[in-house]
Amino acid sequence: MRASLSVMATIVAFAPLPTSLRAQTKGITHGVRPARLVIRNATMIDGNGVAARGPVDIVLEGNRIAAINAVDPVSRGRGSARASADAEIDATGKFVL
Repeated sequence: MRASLSVMATIVAFAPLPTSLRAQTKGITHGVRPARLVIRNATMIDGNGVAARGPVDIVLEGNRIAAINAVDPVSRGRGSARASADAEIDATGKFVL
């Protein structure tokens, strides 16, 4: 009994993290900059001393931030019109400075 418990503890301790904890991407290719990138559902810290706000969608076109759109925190934008993107990063539960 004791041996089987230690084997189970080892398996649980070294099990890989679920993919839900990692940032999810869509349309991202290493070394290629998309024309329009959207970082979705991020919590944004402006850096000017005010509280964090979010969730927001941050739209990047080329090297510039084109728009920061507030997202309804209850629906997280499901079923509503959202910015189109060539590539996107799901930043749910993550912070952007």
